Amino acid sequence: MNDQPEKRPVFIIDDHASVRQGLRAILEDSGRYAVVGAVASAEEARSALAELDEAGQGPSIIIVDVNLKGQSGIDFVRELSRGAAPSCVMISVSIRFDSVAESIAAGARGYIGKDQDEGSTLRVLDAVTRGDFGLDGEVLATVIGNALRLFTAKMGLERSRYDSLTPREKEVFRLTILNKSVGEIASSLDLSGKTIDNVRSAILGKLGVQDRFELYRYAIRIGVIEE
Repeated sequence: MNDQPEKRPVFIIDDHASVRQGLRAILEDSGRYAVVGAVASAEEARSALAELDEAGQGPSIIIVDVNLKGQSGIDFVRELSRGAAPSCVMISVSIRFDSVAESIAAGARGYIGKDQDEGSTLRVLDAVTRGDFGLDGEVLATVIGNALRLFTAKMGLERSRYDSLTPREKEVFRLTILNKSVGEIASSLDLSGKTIDNVRSAILGKLGVQDRFELYRYAIRIGVIEE
């Protein structure tokens, strides 16, 4: 009886022989993966993959260089993703967010930096094998860093809308999210109910929200109150 786990077949497409050799060594030394083919271009890959599929030996993961000569790796993955294709993992010297994002949008399930160490490379492939997205090391840090920048910029815009409110509008805002009624707010501020309604309408317009519930959620987002 063979208790050895089945090795996952991997196909490599990279126009640098040293990269193909290095990946082959990492994968096969791991004992978890078997390299069933390694070529330098998308054109070579098409014929090699067709032969493997015909023999019933198609890969479960294809590692594709982003910057292949001829057809780009991202375009090739986009082409593959139109059908029932193996999971694709991009590999590149460049770790730019736009490249990672474009790769994922094209259908890739993971992204490896060519400077990533052996453990990081295997963690990416293991994640993809489990059905997850494979991002690790500098690639993961790049994605998280960009997400944080976008979040910070969005929160800055959200907060700037609040800062644009007049002192009276901020007070009505505060009392509204404390679930005070129009009558209670009018009495507290010595204003008419109609004035409070008008101020509330102005607040909703300035903040781009539709009703009191959205106003409450907005207050949580910008940290005016805690959930």
